Amino acid sequence: MKHKMFRLTSAAIFLVAAFAFFFSASADIVLTLPNEFIETYKNRATIDTDFVIYFAHNKPKKPSPSKPSNDGDIHIAGVPEKLQMPTVAELMNAASQPKALKHANEMKGTGTPVRIQGVWRFWPEHGGDDQFFPGMDLDIQNTNPDHVFEIHPTTEIGGIETRTSFAPIPGFRPKDASDAFQRYENVRARITPGGDSTSIRMGSVGYNYVKFRIMLREDPTHELEDGITVFADVKEVDGETIARKRRMVFVAGTEPEKAVRNLKKDQCMLVLGMPRINLSLVSWRAGQAANDPDVLSWNLPYEMVIVGYYGDNRCEP
Repeated sequence: MKHKMFRLTSAAIFLVAAFAFFFSASADIVLTLPNEFIETYKNRATIDTDFVIYFAHNKPKKPSPSKPSNDGDIHIAGVPEKLQMPTVAELMNAASQPKALKHANEMKGTGTPVRIQGVWRFWPEHGGDDQFFPGMDLDIQNTNPDHVFEIHPTTEIGGIETRTSFAPIPGFRPKDASDAFQRYENVRARITPGGDSTSIRMGSVGYNYVKFRIMLREDPTHELEDGITVFADVKEVDGETIARKRRMVFVAGTEPEKAVRNLKKDQCMLVLGMPRINLSLVSWRAGQAANDPDVLSWNLPYEMVIVGYYGDNRCEP
């Protein structure tokens, strides 16, 4: 099946340039996406695309008592066919996935596309002082180029399944939930809808992996083509509630997804998660702007992808 290439029209490129000029004095990041892409992926957990690998780590930096911040991932830098912009695919718990790790390194620098599937993730962590849009000039010099788009974690690399990598990372120290969610909740943003594309101007924030509890606000019944979502309250590891009614995304065939399907409303689970922009809310806000322009300047809409389950269903320790 031939994959559709998303490219911006001249009007959309003008919009990017206008944003760049107007906000050049700030350190904000501007991401412009085709509306068709937003509508296609807003209720999907993953993306499946051919991917040209430029660089890849030979081996992961494993966590250790002296370096508990090492997360054990490897970076695979390149360009996906479905979104022509600098991208990093990340293989989680890479040491447990030797076949996929080897294949990524065999294919780097060959120019031959590799089929990669995994969680699509837009997040303003490594963008620098830039504007990002499909068809932009590519400058990929290493395994961590300036980027706002990731396929992280992967679920398949070149036909090799990596879903078993969705698990807590041995020896790794995740971010503190209270600190992380305070940051997520307060990222400033401005959405600008256009006829064929939408731009998001946003502040920068990191804090990838965070450990927290969730309490389901509903039975997990929102089926996706490639997973399931559920609204939940966010709790600290000690059980204190720190955020309410946030969308949690679970990828089909992973341990976290299997676990959440056994739960009901008001039940809990201790998880490892990572944030991404919530494209469903971006789409909703763009659609509501004519009636309420203020929705365009609310803080950055985000959701959490659950990438690990600790086998603990208590609401308090």
